[in-house]
Amino acid sequence: MNSHDNSNVALTKAEAAVLTLVLAAQVFFALWVARAGLNLTNPADRMPARNTEAIGDAIFQRYMLPFEIASVLLLVAMIGAVVMAKRRV
Repeated sequence: MNSHDNSNVALTKAEAAVLTLVLAAQVFFALWVARAGLNLTNPADRMPARNTEAIGDAIFQRYMLPFEIASVLLLVAMIGAVVMAKRRV
């Protein structure tokens, strides 16, 4: 028989809500801070072809904010997938 404690579910939902709010606040703060310098044009137009060093410089200097936002979102998605998979076992 599956008997679930409702207090654990409510606590988990409260934690998820807090984490969601924190993540959203971080994203909005990062966009607010970088609103003037954020350039979302096609980077392939300005980068030389087949230059690994130029690609690395672009990712870790000019496009650092979008790169970090994507990494945080992927991390949250990966943790969520593990949590969902563990609940089914």
